[in-house]
Amino acid sequence: MFCKYSKNLKLIQWSDTVLEIPANFKDAERRDLFWAFSHFVYKETIPVWIGYNSKTVKHDNEVHKVTFLRNYNEDSTNPSMILETLRITDSIANECGQNFAVVTYVLAMAKPAMQIQSLQSPTFDKMFIHFGAFHLFMAYFAALGKIMSESGCAHILCESGILADNSMKGFMSRRHFNRCKRLHPLLALALQLQHIKFFLSSNIHLSPGFELYLMNSYLDRDYYSENECPSELIAFLSDAYRKTWANCSVLVYMYIDYVHLYLKMSRAVRMNDVDLFTL
Repeated sequence: MFCKYSKNLKLIQWSDTVLEIPANFKDAERRDLFWAFSHFVYKETIPVWIGYNSKTVKHDNEVHKVTFLRNYNEDSTNPSMILETLRITDSIANECGQNFAVVTYVLAMAKPAMQIQSLQSPTFDKMFIHFGAFHLFMAYFAALGKIMSESGCAHILCESGILADNSMKGFMSRRHFNRCKRLHPLLALALQLQHIKFFLSSNIHLSPGFELYLMNSYLDRDYYSENECPSELIAFLSDAYRKTWANCSVLVYMYIDYVHLYLKMSRAVRMNDVDLFTL
C-alpha cells in the first residue's frame, strides 16, 4: 500500500520560452502539402491521409515490448495514486538506464501529475507527462466545432450526403469521435483543393517534373528521403500558400490550419515522436 499524498496541489507556472522547431516539423508540413497536391493531380489514385503516410513515411523505430504492471484498486485521480505511478515510472527508467521517461495519463490524471512533478522538483524532472491522445483529440474536436459553428462548413457535409442532418450536433460537439476523425481531414482537404484550383487558375501550370516528383514520392517511400525536393517546388508551394490564403475567408484558413495541426498531433502519436508532440 502506498502512502497518502498530503501536500496541497497548486497551479503550476508555465514558461513562455519558445522551443526550437525540430526539423521533422517542417517535414510533416511538407508531406501534408504534398498529400493535398497529389489529391489534386491524381484524384482517386491517392488514398486518405493515413493510407498516404503509411506508403510514403519510412519508419525505422524498434518494435516495443509491452508489459503489464500491478493493478491498484484505487481512484486513478487520487494524488497518492498518481504519485505512486510517477515513482514506478522513475524506477523503470532507472532500471532501463534511461535519462528520461514518458508516462501517459488521461486529462483528469495529467493535471495533478504535472502539479506533483512541479512540487516534487527535481525528483521527477526527468519525466515527460504525455496527455492521453483520445481525450486531447476530443477536446480539440470540440474547439474545431466552435470554429465551424454557423460557418456553413457543416451544412456542406450534409448537402453532399456525407453527414446526416440528425448527426450534425454530435459531430459539432465531438461526441461522435470516429466521425470527427474521418470528416474533419476530409472537409479540410476539400477546401484546400479549392484553394489550389483557384491558385492554378491564374495562368500557372504544374510542370511535368512536379507531377513526377509527387508520384515517385508516393510509389517509393525511399524516393522522398533520398531525393531532395526541388527548390522551385518549395517556392511554388510557399507561393501557393501565400496567394490562396490571401483570397479566402479567414475562418476557412483557420479551420484548415487547425485541422493540419490535428494531423501533426496524430502523426506524433502514431510515430511516438515526442518532439513533434510538444509543439
